[in-house]
Amino acid sequence: MAGALLGAPAIAEDIKGAAHPFDVLGYYMENIHARPSGVYTESGWVFFHQRIPITGDSVLAETKCMRKALGAVRRDVFRVIDEGIPTSNVSVQDAYVQMRDLAAKLGSPGTRVVRSVNSLPSRILCQRVDNDMYVYDMAVKAVDLKAESLKGRFEDRPSTIEAQWKNVVNEQMAGTNIMAFACGAGAFDLWTLRSGKTCGEKVFVLREERETDALCVQCISDLKKSVQPVATSSAAEYTGFLSDLYQALTNEVSSIPGLKELRPVRIMLLSFASCQMKLQKETLEGLDVFADYVDQSEDPIKTRDALIGLLKETPGSSLYWKAFGEACIRAKSPMLAASAFRNALRLNLDDMEALDGLARAYAALGKVQLARGAARVVYALAKKDNLKGSALKLLGVK
Repeated sequence: MAGALLGAPAIAEDIKGAAHPFDVLGYYMENIHARPSGVYTESGWVFFHQRIPITGDSVLAETKCMRKALGAVRRDVFRVIDEGIPTSNVSVQDAYVQMRDLAAKLGSPGTRVVRSVNSLPSRILCQRVDNDMYVYDMAVKAVDLKAESLKGRFEDRPSTIEAQWKNVVNEQMAGTNIMAFACGAGAFDLWTLRSGKTCGEKVFVLREERETDALCVQCISDLKKSVQPVATSSAAEYTGFLSDLYQALTNEVSSIPGLKELRPVRIMLLSFASCQMKLQKETLEGLDVFADYVDQSEDPIKTRDALIGLLKETPGSSLYWKAFGEACIRAKSPMLAASAFRNALRLNLDDMEALDGLARAYAALGKVQLARGAARVVYALAKKDNLKGSALKLLGVK
């Protein structure tokens, strides 16, 4: 707290329209320094004044008093700000309400955002021992306090909610409760791709001789069964999506010439990424071809077909799956796009580009809850501004 206050920028003492500048320090020393603790107002400034008796002979006695004084000033500042909040405060957008509620439900005490005066322009007038008292004083312009009040309740501010949500996601994704978090947040693909046996998902490898179409149907059925016990609107949307998924994927795959004969690519799509594949590096020759389509400026069908050729040679390429998913979104094949991005995500569960693509594919399919579940995680973990912007758009933040 002390560091935050000391580091706050000093502000000009001129009062607009006044004949002479107001001498903040001079007024303080003459009229406030010797007075009891309290909040005093003069000439557009608010003085937060504390005099704390120093008790005991411990070398830490002064430090304890300083901490007590800082805490008292902090509480007084927040009280003044909160008392100035308009009764007709702007309502919180639904996206932030959901984020706030999920953060409260899924986070721990350590993820809470602590309120601070760090961003409030202020001037420290005194912080020293005066006889047997520790004196701490901070001055803030009344207009700056009012501006802070107009931001609304601290708990309801978008910046507070976003910061807490990011804390929650980072804590949970790095901890031992990642499965419960992914399920609770509505990011079901992160759950099912991680869980394997524990949620009932059956996976297979391409060398198996059994009828692969039947295995694809069974994989999607197992996914559906694993999610059905979850009593949330997102889970209901996911089970509904999975109910018609295999047939929809079959129809889209059948409409693409040549894809039906490419067994690895076809099975990875029809199984909704339930077919295990090791991550593969792209060849130089493949990357040379890919470079012509990486910006997705070509006709989407032409881009899609070129990427199918690359996936035939390197089905374990997360890069090619993501690019194929983008081409499928542009070609109005969102089911295939969702399966493609999920394949990329299976190959790298930390790939926020793949999760963002999956979220956009769900949005294109009208699966709003699934899109937002994935987007919330992307927003918290993505390092790139374009991914954060995409996530906010999917969350409906204006």
